[in-house]
Amino acid sequence: MLRSQIDRLHQYAGHWVSSDNIETDSFGAFPAIKMKNISTMNNQSMQVEVLQYQNGHYKTLLTELIGYDTKSDQIIALGQNQEGVIFKGKGLFHRIKNGRCETSICLVTFICKSILSFKAPAIY
Repeated sequence: MLRSQIDRLHQYAGHWVSSDNIETDSFGAFPAIKMKNISTMNNQSMQVEVLQYQNGHYKTLLTELIGYDTKSDQIIALGQNQEGVIFKGKGLFHRIKNGRCETSICLVTFICKSILSFKAPAIY
């Protein structure tokens, strides 16, 4: 489980941008959303910064540290948004099918299910 969860987390390392709309994979000179995912601590965790293009420049929407916790056997995330609100979550990558990764992250009192679709080859 350990190797699989870490590998799945780090397949998102790199710089990502949003497409122009949900129906296309093309993007303009200034995508609405940029995401910087940097592997840290010898690939045990990832530092994430999400930026949004506003009024001619990019502003940070949130920062996050995500990692695999060997003690609880889960992916754990801790972040802060631009309003200063701290959030935390934990969960696992459940499956990858057709280039889509499904995760369940518990954020305080509710479950957030994320399905991420990337147009880059996946690492399994």
